[in-house]
Amino acid sequence: MISYIILICLITFLLILSFFLFRRDYLSPSFLSCGMFDICAILAVIGKNSWNNEIKLSINTIAIIIIGLSAFILGEFLLKRYMQNKPKTDKVSQLNVIKVSTLKYVLLFTFVITTVLLVYFEIRRICIHYDFTSRWLPDMLSFYRQKSILYDNILMRDGTDINFIVKQMQKFCSIICCFGIFIFINNFFAHDKRRNYVKLLALIILCFLASLLSSGRAILMQYFIFSVFLFMYYYKAYSKKKNYKKMIIYLALFFVFITSVFYFIAPLVGRGTRNNIVNYVSFYFGTSIPSLNRFVVNIPKHDKYIGNETFSGVYESLNRYNVINYERDSAYGWQMFGEQGSNIYTSFRSYYFDFGIIGIFVFPFIFGFLINWFYKKAKRNYFWLIIYSYYSYIFIEQIRAEQFFRLLSSTTVSYVLYFAMVYIFLFYLTKERYLDIKKEGIKSALLMKITPIEEM
Repeated sequence: MISYIILICLITFLLILSFFLFRRDYLSPSFLSCGMFDICAILAVIGKNSWNNEIKLSINTIAIIIIGLSAFILGEFLLKRYMQNKPKTDKVSQLNVIKVSTLKYVLLFTFVITTVLLVYFEIRRICIHYDFTSRWLPDMLSFYRQKSILYDNILMRDGTDINFIVKQMQKFCSIICCFGIFIFINNFFAHDKRRNYVKLLALIILCFLASLLSSGRAILMQYFIFSVFLFMYYYKAYSKKKNYKKMIIYLALFFVFITSVFYFIAPLVGRGTRNNIVNYVSFYFGTSIPSLNRFVVNIPKHDKYIGNETFSGVYESLNRYNVINYERDSAYGWQMFGEQGSNIYTSFRSYYFDFGIIGIFVFPFIFGFLINWFYKKAKRNYFWLIIYSYYSYIFIEQIRAEQFFRLLSSTTVSYVLYFAMVYIFLFYLTKERYLDIKKEGIKSALLMKITPIEEM
């Protein structure tokens, strides 16, 4: 227990340091990352009363986490120093209500409903192909997940997975959902007098359903992180009377709501919940540090590819286009805590496994430097703000697995392209355009400040 307390104290010190180092910006990537690791360590301690039978943490485990977080902070700090030498642009703190025409709503609803039906029929087809007869949707989803890449690679090997076009439609639904959340939050802070949020909420819920049908709850958590980040960003940038105590209460209530939904929705997507909600949440968010400790003590055999885990996104893209023969289970080896298994080890597993202690310093440093550059860019443009908010889960998810360098893939390129397409559809293909694309070009449209964002 003492080793866990030492780790919590050290992380808390880095949390406080990052808060003051970055001018009390609670949206700073370093502050959020340290905060998540603090929560992870605290939940691991809470888990000592139930699932966590890892008695103590090794010095190596504590050193890996502290060195990694320190390198991340250093990377963000050096970019901050670099950006101070750049000329600042004039910004206007102005917020406009975003309006979406009825025709566009009809088209979006039609697209999402069609996607939901197609995904359902695809999953049903897969179940029938493998002689699974149950028509109960949670059973079908559980069966699909067992056959999918998370646990096995049968669907990919047999060529029976969900149709490629349908998968792309699902991606569009995810993006439409994010734009719906963005417009909802924007109009809320812009004090939309009409308060016409019913269509937006209905669209968001339908997109949730489209995602849950095959992706499980991971994408749902991504939506929640996206929503929280945008809400906090708008609150900091546009709220005239900043009541941080009230904001913390709202966030705490929102966290309780999220964890409750995450817990109670598990049976509906084919996942069991053996524990009560406290033990379940502590296990889900706190198990990665004890798992990392076991990994550090007994490191598995290395793969023939350099950076096999850190750059898995690159290798998977090369394999997809038949450049190399690369196959790796998306789920790492399982660690058992009583009757429960965990396959998450924090992001530091990948860096340490591939490059040793040097990787623990170099890659979090690069991560911190680049993500802060992206953060600065997001403050000045709504298109990049939406994308940054969508991918903000990568530093929240550091407590579970490496996500940042996995974005170096063809999948990320396709997502950004789809974001651009939906962005243009919603904000520029209208009589009242903010920018004439024919005259200015697509690039200018994407870089256009629809509503200039105040520097925080």
